[in-house]
Amino acid sequence: MRTSFDPGTDAGWDALCAAVAVEQTVEGLGEPFAANIEYVSERRFEGLTAGDLVPETLWSEESDVLPDPTHVFLADLLALTDPEPTVLVVDRLEEPGRSFRALPSEVFGIQANLAIGNMMFNEFADYADDSGGVFRGFDDHV
Repeated sequence: MRTSFDPGTDAGWDALCAAVAVEQTVEGLGEPFAANIEYVSERRFEGLTAGDLVPETLWSEESDVLPDPTHVFLADLLALTDPEPTVLVVDRLEEPGRSFRALPSEVFGIQANLAIGNMMFNEFADYADDSGGVFRGFDDHV
């Protein structure tokens, strides 16, 4: 979900979406897969923060946003302008509002593992906290 529409961020949004959409091969499954992500770029979400995603009002039955997600990936100003773009991953289920940053290349693994319940949000968030605040994969530090 894009939350920054500052001048000059369109190219960052396009690059971030392309980086997240890169298909990855999962060992033992053969065919490459991409993250199951709905890309939302609407000005009405400009300025939303992790805390804004916790209230149910954004996801009510009357809302036309998306089905009520358990996790949201935010493309904020930092994600769209930093030389090393990172997506803000926000929990809405286990610890509503808790967040961590992740490289776009890691979104597939995060989304897939959370979707099937193979891992819990806190496992990714705790690892990111121990790795300088950004999840770069589980083998990012020695």
